[in-house]
Amino acid sequence: MTIPAYKYLGTFTDTPELTIRAASEEDSDHLLIVNRVTHSGKTKRLFRELFFYSSEKPEHSDFVELFNIDQDFFAVFKYYQAPSLTDLYGSGEGSTSTRLQVLIAALLRVNGNLSMPHAVVCSLLQPQNILVGDSGAIHLSYRLESDFLDTHDQLMIWRQAASLLQFMLKKELSSSQYKQLKNIYKKCLAGLYSSFSELISDLKKSIEGLHETGLFYSVKQSFLSRKAALAQITWLGSAVLLVFFAIYLVDTLSNADTVPVISITDIGNITYVAAQGEKDNSVKISESSSSGSGPAFLNNISPDTKLNSEDYIVQPEDTLASICSKKYGAAAYEKPVAAFNGLAQGENPEAGAILRLPSKDQLSAFIAK
Repeated sequence: MTIPAYKYLGTFTDTPELTIRAASEEDSDHLLIVNRVTHSGKTKRLFRELFFYSSEKPEHSDFVELFNIDQDFFAVFKYYQAPSLTDLYGSGEGSTSTRLQVLIAALLRVNGNLSMPHAVVCSLLQPQNILVGDSGAIHLSYRLESDFLDTHDQLMIWRQAASLLQFMLKKELSSSQYKQLKNIYKKCLAGLYSSFSELISDLKKSIEGLHETGLFYSVKQSFLSRKAALAQITWLGSAVLLVFFAIYLVDTLSNADTVPVISITDIGNITYVAAQGEKDNSVKISESSSSGSGPAFLNNISPDTKLNSEDYIVQPEDTLASICSKKYGAAAYEKPVAAFNGLAQGENPEAGAILRLPSKDQLSAFIAK
């Protein structure tokens, strides 16, 4: 095998495990980024996956080549010079709509690289490795992050995607007005999306609802939340007007010298009794509230909801993490399952207890509440 000859222009990272350099080919202005990773148990799987990716890479891929010198592996990619998301949006500048559109474009670009090793995908989801060109085109900087060299967990990719959402939408996620964006973030953090395409679709839908923010949105929500009470007040007010109108008619038609005086208190009582006697179920004099200390799913999901879940009897050797690993394939589902069953943070169920283990979709619906 011929070892490529590169002219190294500068070093980004230099550690015993990983060295990242900018380089160019001899007699060429084509810029490259070269990742040197030492041969170890931690990197063996990474380069095996890179080998299979490079053998089937798309025609216009950013991947250039893969080679080794002695015990060092080298992965070479095209290099782009452009400001990163960290440079452009580190201070949270830009409108919500603009930042959402840039975020969607970045996720679309990363989505085309999901067949690469997890360490590469996790590195690509870092804001410092997502570049924005002059025309707005998104480029990726394939600088491997040493923190992800031993990453093989699919859920880690979703955590990094959630971290990218938090970086681009930190103002919105800390506000009470962007409930839809918060639900997307929670769902992404828990790994409840089936694909990046589904996540991108939800983010696109959220742009359509951005106009429902600010003062108009607050007034609208306040009206909707008090609609029943306002309807009741309107009905009672109409009843009072009818009583006054009846008094006026009696006074006019009888032409009497005196008219029985009806106090406001009496009118209110008559109206209240009339309202209580109505059969219109849409009018509610009062609304009941319930409270309880039972499991979370009993408070958040109505009793008539059909849950296609499984009841699991906890064994003496079980932990919540081991149960989630067997049921969902990842221990990271421990937190949403604990919340779903009303367990405290870090609390493991007792042996003999019955856990409810819903589907991923039901966990998603529960977290989004």
